[in-house]
Amino acid sequence: MNFQFIKLFHIFTLFNYNLTKIRLMPSGYKYFFTLILLLSIPFVSNAQYNRKSSFWDGFSVSGMMGINMFYGDLVSNSRTNFSGGFIGDKEFNTYLLGRFQLMGGKMHGQQMNDWSYTDKEILSASFTNSYVDASLGLTFRPLDLFLGYYQQRPFNPYIFLQGGMIYYNATEEFHEGYPVPDAPDRIRSGVSPLIQFGPGLSYWINPRWSVRAELNGTYVFGDEIDAHKEWESPDGNTHPTKGNDYYYTITAGITYLINNSIWKNDPKYNRKAYLSTRSASRKLSSRKRYKPKRKHRPKSYRRSRHRR
Repeated sequence: MNFQFIKLFHIFTLFNYNLTKIRLMPSGYKYFFTLILLLSIPFVSNAQYNRKSSFWDGFSVSGMMGINMFYGDLVSNSRTNFSGGFIGDKEFNTYLLGRFQLMGGKMHGQQMNDWSYTDKEILSASFTNSYVDASLGLTFRPLDLFLGYYQQRPFNPYIFLQGGMIYYNATEEFHEGYPVPDAPDRIRSGVSPLIQFGPGLSYWINPRWSVRAELNGTYVFGDEIDAHKEWESPDGNTHPTKGNDYYYTITAGITYLINNSIWKNDPKYNRKAYLSTRSASRKLSSRKRYKPKRKHRPKSYRRSRHRR
């Protein structure tokens, strides 16, 4: 194994140990990042044997927009809000990609209580927050593994697994349905580790551009994304809530390929790839051309035809 990767592995292990020591990461969570590093080393080292390749070969950037749905303690109503960010993908081989994601947005939710003295639900508490999450992981494309690598495949599904951190700044407000109506608002902010998993689908437009959509499930190792991890009863006792929050994001966006991949299509797709690329190039060039003017027939021809 290359000495540089051995050195990188030791640095990464020490980094995980320090995060665990200062309680930013659970003790078992560091193994997820170590697994990602071990899986990526052989693919990166194999790509280095090609001296003509560069870091930007097979590298793409995607801008994403969509919605998030929070599932925690305060989510009886109004759990949906917006998210946006970008994703960077780097091909390790024909079916496995490294992935970096930076996403942010706002969340909110409402908790309704149904008390015995009323026949309707009363708003008990609500929360709003702003968040940013950053994560690193892997993307797996099953069709490229089982059917052969094909860059021009129209629809290419994939699944991804990644881990990272989330920063949040949340405020909880109490309303008439809360057991202690005069309770002050809670404001919480901090950083928590997370793990994300989900499916996605990419649609090829031309050699540079494609569109994609994803469903991302996020599990947070913390319980204050909504600033709510306990509640007080009228007798003054404090009751903890269920630990750990989670949320989903549904996003769609457009992808730009910076440099072409160093990997070649499976030979059985050579003809099909050529036709797809040529068709996309013709569509693009036809938009830039002007339609030729229609030639007018000579007057003598039109007159002779009219006389007949």
